[in-house]
Amino acid sequence: MLKAAGVEVSQRSGSRVLLKKGRERMVVHQPHPETETGRATVRDIAAFLKAVGVKP
Repeated sequence: MLKAAGVEVSQRSGSRVLLKKGRERMVVHQPHPETETGRATVRDIAAFLKAVGVKP
């Protein structure tokens, strides 16, 4: 979904993941050992997408 919206996703050191679109960047942590992302992280990603102009 993020890649389809034009967001670059790249693995950083440890469990960090960089989200980048244009000049905007956001670093989130990949969940471990669970496989589901927490609600707060999902809200942060949604706010990032809104800030870079991605509309639902």
